[in-house]
Amino acid sequence: MAGSLGPEKCKALPFLRTFSGCDTVSYFAGRGKRSVWEVWKAFYEATSTFCALASTPSSVEDNVGVLDRFVVLLYDRACGAVGVNEARNQLFS
Repeated sequence: MAGSLGPEKCKALPFLRTFSGCDTVSYFAGRGKRSVWEVWKAFYEATSTFCALASTPSSVEDNVGVLDRFVVLLYDRACGAVGVNEARNQLFS
């Protein structure tokens, strides 16, 4: 499996599992491992962010925009919102 993922995604995978909560239970309401995996495959920018956060967790502030966008895509892949608050306004009002 590591060969098919490549070294960068292998390095990013532990952070993805921690962020998504998919190592124990679904962290995001109604979103499981498959949804997280599909968004990760489609949102290439997340991989470099996950790698950075896996090696330097203190850099969350620098990467919060990509994390926000990842969460938005988990709930609506067609949503153009960049942040969670903007998406919440678009989706629920």
